[in-house]
Amino acid sequence: MISKDGGCNEAMYGGIEKLIVRKAIKCVDSLRDSIKTFHIYLDENSPSRTMDFYQARNLLKNGNRLFQDVLTNTRKLLGPRPAYASSKYEEWRESYLRGSKLLTAGETVEGLAEELKSDDFVSKILEPDEIDPFVKEHFESQRTGRRRICNIKVRIIITKLESLINEAEELHKTAMKKQQDSL
Repeated sequence: MISKDGGCNEAMYGGIEKLIVRKAIKCVDSLRDSIKTFHIYLDENSPSRTMDFYQARNLLKNGNRLFQDVLTNTRKLLGPRPAYASSKYEEWRESYLRGSKLLTAGETVEGLAEELKSDDFVSKILEPDEIDPFVKEHFESQRTGRRRICNIKVRIIITKLESLINEAEELHKTAMKKQQDSL
């Protein structure tokens, strides 16, 4: 909500921040369940059940939908300022984001890795041994261009979600082939 002085109230983005966190965690859970269910369906030692295939496929669809919601809300909160917004809006957003749990404070690879390892949100999505490679992969690209290093946490979360989606979609293709071959 834009106030009379051109700023925004905190409720506008406080809800979006919580939505990002909640939906990202639900997305990871849905995609992990989808991957697990696809593995069960594709396991040659277990009987193929059509129900497992459809359950895994629906979990994948749900994960994709949640991922799109996370991207949309992340762009609203961390993306470029809308053309119609005043300069006070940008000042307010910057001050709000400094107090946000979505941004990082570290400036070095080691500092960021330690900060992310102790973060509750990140620990629900990434394993501790996954954090260092992700930080090293994204550190330089996040510092260049229009990106900011403080947004690396969100970039890493989005990359992890994309990798889970890709893994689930590959399993889906394999499962579809198995499904068609059994007909």
